[in-house]
Amino acid sequence: MRYLITIFLFFNILIAFEFKNTKERFTRFEIGRLTVYDKWTKLLWQRKTGKKNLSWREAQEYCKNLKMAGHSDWVLPHIDELMSIVDKNSYSPTIDKKAFPHTDINDYYWSSTTAVEDRSKAWLLFFDYGYTYNYYKDDKKGSVRCLTHSSHLKKKRKSNFK
Repeated sequence: MRYLITIFLFFNILIAFEFKNTKERFTRFEIGRLTVYDKWTKLLWQRKTGKKNLSWREAQEYCKNLKMAGHSDWVLPHIDELMSIVDKNSYSPTIDKKAFPHTDINDYYWSSTTAVEDRSKAWLLFFDYGYTYNYYKDDKKGSVRCLTHSSHLKKKRKSNFK
């Protein structure tokens, strides 16, 4: 009997240890002070909402001029990239609030994707419910969250040679 109890305890400890390691291994976001790296999509995101009340062109210009976390190649995301951070298992908000604090779930976020049926419209995402729609680029004021396709490990290295 003592032998069975020892084996039972050993396997319980082993299972608990494996579960802990599995959870750590599958954490989706690497959260930094200014950025969030999505391990699933390999995209580096601006952590906080950029600016609000921007037209589509202003949102693109904001990302183009953004210099943050050692990167100067920020862009307005395509709609499919923006949708990739929607948590389909959540509702109101449909975004990880720990990874992306201060996300205004009552605002729409611009994408760089122009609507096919009407080139004067672009796609937006609403993080409250996780749905998308398109609207006129110049009329609608929305928020922006930029991304860069550069490696999140990019560091400026100083040369030892001059």
